[in-house]
Amino acid sequence: MYLIKKRNKKGIIMKKKSLLLLLMLVFVAFSMQAKTWYFKIQGTSAWAGKPAGDVVEIAANAIGANIVNAAHSSSPEGDTLFVAGGTYEIGGEIMPKANQVIVGGFAGTENKMNDRQRSDVDGNGIVEPWEFTTPTIIKPTAGMTASGKGYCLGLNEANITVDGIIFEDFKHTMHSIGGVGVFNKGINGLLQNVVIRNSFIDTSNTEAGTVNGIIRLQTVGTAVNCLVEYCTLKHSSIQVLGAFFIGVQATAIGCVARGNYVSTPTKGYATGGGFHIHSDRTNGGKLINSIAYNNYVSGTGGGIFIQANPCKVINSVAVNNVSGQNRGPGIAMNNGGYMYNTVAWGNTAEVGYTHDILYINSKFGGKPDGAYNVYHVNNNAGKTGREATSWGSDAVHFPELTSHVNLTQTKKGSRPSNTVDDNSGTPVLYAPKFKAPTAFQGLSQTNVATLSAESKAAINKGNYQLLYDSPLINKGSTNYVTTYDVEKDFIGETRTLGASTDIGAFEFNPAQSIGNNVSTTNNLKVFYGNSSIIVVGLQDYSTVKIFDLQGKLLKSVSATDATPIPFTMNSGVYIVSVELNSVNKIFKIIIS
Repeated sequence: MYLIKKRNKKGIIMKKKSLLLLLMLVFVAFSMQAKTWYFKIQGTSAWAGKPAGDVVEIAANAIGANIVNAAHSSSPEGDTLFVAGGTYEIGGEIMPKANQVIVGGFAGTENKMNDRQRSDVDGNGIVEPWEFTTPTIIKPTAGMTASGKGYCLGLNEANITVDGIIFEDFKHTMHSIGGVGVFNKGINGLLQNVVIRNSFIDTSNTEAGTVNGIIRLQTVGTAVNCLVEYCTLKHSSIQVLGAFFIGVQATAIGCVARGNYVSTPTKGYATGGGFHIHSDRTNGGKLINSIAYNNYVSGTGGGIFIQANPCKVINSVAVNNVSGQNRGPGIAMNNGGYMYNTVAWGNTAEVGYTHDILYINSKFGGKPDGAYNVYHVNNNAGKTGREATSWGSDAVHFPELTSHVNLTQTKKGSRPSNTVDDNSGTPVLYAPKFKAPTAFQGLSQTNVATLSAESKAAINKGNYQLLYDSPLINKGSTNYVTTYDVEKDFIGETRTLGASTDIGAFEFNPAQSIGNNVSTTNNLKVFYGNSSIIVVGLQDYSTVKIFDLQGKLLKSVSATDATPIPFTMNSGVYIVSVELNSVNKIFKIIIS
């Protein structure tokens, strides 16, 4: 009996220990579960309605330490950090932990990311995804600037997301391993709605390696709706690869590079004033629905540099960029790659003859097989023999390109003599008809390589949406949209709205472009604006008739989908009849 009782007692003790251990494990597991933390600057009213234990009130210069603090980054699943708007400072690079989600742009009253408010901060008529009404801005401390170390964010672990943060005024003068501003080396990193501006890399006094962008997407990562603007990248002897570097398995979607300066004394060492898309010949980066405008590179690819096959540029825009070397001021396609539904216009060289797109080291056997549905005003007639080399894109040598304009070019980097100097175009045929392009090339009207306050304000207002009569409407290929899963345009508009996909980063939407005076019936829409009637939803040629209220026929025309029908309407009510499958659909337009 004694022995039995002793064993029972021991068993009870063992059970108690097991239960205690289980409770401890449950507690540890619960404490390591991912949670949301709410950051704010001391003394501000943000996050007043959140549980006090979840609100992290910090000094403005303590954000970096708190992001990586074990209390906010120890969960294997990754904690989420909501950072209220305000200006913060860091004394060194922020290095988030695996699976962390860091989100800025909050007023401090929201419950989720989609509650954040946006507004047209730069005044260009578009509310870009990164334009939060209450921005979260991170700058370097004076000590960090004095140290010459300009790294501000490193995504070196897996599955990190950073959304809605603006990085400003970082300066880097130490070693030149690239990605000085925002560096993504970890697997599946996501930069979304991230801005880096007014930042500077000058590693002229160092002997280290290549400078690879202010934003560097090094491995399998994605940048969505990110902006790099007014940044300078220099090196005295080594290559500088773009203001925005897209690595061999990385993708940038809906991104903008504007007003950047990329330079080396040996001009050919600088590639990509806006974007540099990298390749290792097996894999290549992708640039989709993106815009490069008013950038300067001393070397090749003023707006976009495509290193080689299999890099891809899809539905993108390169406008008013400058190459100091006269090598692809708009886009340079080097040793292959693919370019679809893309427009280059108004780009120039700092000196000499110029062209919008340059095909280098022709792997194409005389024609760029990887370029389809590309629109550019090209002027390859400047020098004898260039028409038959990789310098031009005339229809004889490059029949795959759907738009060719062979022009006579003057020297000193001016626009071609018979191409566009304003948005209306001279002749009109050659203008892509953007809503509000900048009126100058490079960084300012007086000097393509020097940025001024006035030119910065003008660049801010650049708007590359399409006007209703743009020749880019319905001129792209829908196949590429389907193949590469490009379902939305730069601002989230559905591709495709017309008979085919539009060329460029924006899909023309008559409802947004014209606004009032809209009538809808059975999937057909009739709009009036800019002294034209537009019918959207036609599958083929249809007869469109316009009547006044008394039934008088004012105009009859055979029209195709989304094609402007010139017609001036005075105040009043009009009836528009559209013949569809032998049935007349009737619309009423009221002009006030």
